[in-house]
Amino acid sequence: MFIIGNLLSTVGRLLVWLTSLYMLVIFISVVISWFPLDPFHPFVRFLRQITEPVYDRARRYLPAPIYDNAMGVDFTPAIIFLALVLLNGAVFQSLIELGARMR
Repeated sequence: MFIIGNLLSTVGRLLVWLTSLYMLVIFISVVISWFPLDPFHPFVRFLRQITEPVYDRARRYLPAPIYDNAMGVDFTPAIIFLALVLLNGAVFQSLIELGARMR
């Protein structure tokens, strides 16, 4: 059973690490959007290629005032960030703890 426990803990830690990395990418993308940068710069294009598919998928389920409002503020990254924090804390940490108990 300890092998399965170690596997679950490792998978949980990997998922925590990946979601934390993606949250960092979202944060950098939001900060970069505040500045008038060249949209064809390779780094800006890379960030958009990574984040926009997730934003588009989330916008399908969100009401329009959240991402298309009069103030010009898109709250989609904040909602995705919050969802990743909840996923990290509720699901992935539970997976790590379950693996630790199986040892």
